[in-house]
Amino acid sequence: PLPLGNMGIHGRIIRRGMRDPSFYPQIAKWRAIQEFLPGNVRAYGRYEIHASVWKALNGRPLQRWVLPSRNLRDETFFTMHYDFLIPRVDDALIPFHTIDQMRDEAKRNGSLLETFMGHQGEELVFPLFQEKCANPITVMCIQGRLSFRTMLGTMEDGKVQITAVHLSPGDSVDIRAGDGAFFSALAMGEGLSVWGLRTGCDVEELHHAMAFTSEMALGGALATM
Repeated sequence: PLPLGNMGIHGRIIRRGMRDPSFYPQIAKWRAIQEFLPGNVRAYGRYEIHASVWKALNGRPLQRWVLPSRNLRDETFFTMHYDFLIPRVDDALIPFHTIDQMRDEAKRNGSLLETFMGHQGEELVFPLFQEKCANPITVMCIQGRLSFRTMLGTMEDGKVQITAVHLSPGDSVDIRAGDGAFFSALAMGEGLSVWGLRTGCDVEELHHAMAFTSEMALGGALATM
């Protein structure tokens, strides 16, 4: 994974670009991006760029915005039709009342609830860096069904230990940051699945821990620029 914040691009450019669909193909075709690729990939000379982009607006849960299967190096950024974007989830499918209740409860307990949503087969994969968020995190299924997996080890040495739990509405599982750990939330229900991460971290700390390049994660850095 190549977090945008680690690529030497000014934070203000990233923040403005995140709102513009043409930003992602432009980054994918940026010649300097090769400097951030592993040496064996650079030597081979052929590679693809795929994006994991999640967006939220006006209190909606974060939803995937860019098709992860599309190689953005093949896209044209001067176009009127961005068919690599995923349609916005219909508000009628989102359990806003339940989400608001859970957010209020978390706030009363001094916690944060960050919510996500996806249709069957959509998956969020993320690390958790302990130095960024030492608090435990509770994964909560709000609607639909969720397969939550913990992956330890690396693909390079062929030793990856995977544990999985299946969550239904009301179910939860606690996770902690660990060295080399990646986590995966896979929507399994036939309709829209909604899940949340509840933690004592603030949103900036949580996004940093998940290696998110977000406006919240950029906020502290931008204030000093």
